[in-house]
Amino acid sequence: MIRKLVYFWLRVIIAELGQNQGIFCFQVMKYRKAAIRSRNR
Repeated sequence: MIRKLVYFWLRVIIAELGQNQGIFCFQVMKYRKAAIRSRNR
């Protein structure tokens, strides 16, 4: 029972981290594109 709970929470945490990482990567990509554009001006 406890093992199942721990496994469940690990899955939840990993899922949350995965989502946050995806959003973070997206922000970095946007920032890089903006930086490249401002550099070209």
